[in-house]
Amino acid sequence: MANDRMSAVDIRELKEHLIELLKRAAHGEHILVLDHGRPKAMIGPLPSPVKINTGVDEGWVSAGSGAPLQPTKRWRSRESTQEALDEDRA
Repeated sequence: MANDRMSAVDIRELKEHLIELLKRAAHGEHILVLDHGRPKAMIGPLPSPVKINTGVDEGWVSAGSGAPLQPTKRWRSRESTQEALDEDRA
């Protein structure tokens, strides 16, 4: 059951109530973690498969093939990394 609630907690409160806050996040609440009043992190629910499937259907997420990734072939360059950077920045 997702909701649109958001709350803010400081790091001390996060440490003291971590299990409770994680349960709240799992139920759809977004929790902003503050360090001396400044945002440091956001805790929230994991994306559900329904949202991922919606993204695939709408075209803003690409579906994986499920196949393992193949090794990447490394190519030798004629110039050093520094030379390539210098050329790019010129």
